[in-house]
Amino acid sequence: MKPSNVFQLEMKTLFSGKRNLALKIGLTLLLGFPFVMVAMPLTVKVSGLMMLVLFTGFFGAAVTLVRRRTDGHTARLKLLPVPQWIILVDFVLSGALIDMLQTGIILALFVIVNGQGITGSTFIYAAGLFCITVVMLNIFGIVLGFVMESNPEVHLAAALTTGFFALISNLFPVPARLDRLIETISRYNPISILSDVLVDLGQDNVVVHDQPLLIPVLILVIFTGSVIFRSYDWGI
Repeated sequence: MKPSNVFQLEMKTLFSGKRNLALKIGLTLLLGFPFVMVAMPLTVKVSGLMMLVLFTGFFGAAVTLVRRRTDGHTARLKLLPVPQWIILVDFVLSGALIDMLQTGIILALFVIVNGQGITGSTFIYAAGLFCITVVMLNIFGIVLGFVMESNPEVHLAAALTTGFFALISNLFPVPARLDRLIETISRYNPISILSDVLVDLGQDNVVVHDQPLLIPVLILVIFTGSVIFRSYDWGI
């Protein structure tokens, strides 16, 4: 493994600490399990799970970056003989992959327990939307992390921004005056689109051929290819 490959370093750190990995996945399962198994309205279940994705992806990325900076980790990475944008891409890839591992398990469990009429096309479509959502949240989280200067600042700002994302993603009821605005934003918001698909899966109501399938699949392929590329030492 080349020391200049930050993605591999992140993955080695994650999987070398089996206890830390088990805690990450176990905590996510513990928080998400009630929204899978407990009898409650389907929209409430999905909103709870999407809030878990929001906090894990966006909040986690922002807080992690600031903690790395205050610990001097990012300063040491700047000494590597690679462009800074590659380091940032590796941060996004590794962070998104870890978040997908954490929250993907509980979302898959939700689909298994609550889903109806699942087909290969609907699964790929939902997986592509999930990939877009997690990558987008990691990018936004890293951007916020660069702006914030201390751990208290980033915790407060990330929590407030997470609530704002939940608001514009139609994850909870809003005043009637905001309905039209939120609905307009939701049409182009991957978070709200994914939540709608999960609700539809629980109602056997997903019609994939009416959806823009190409973009989610393309993003999923690009992300998977990027992870494979950065996971292998090409000798260059």
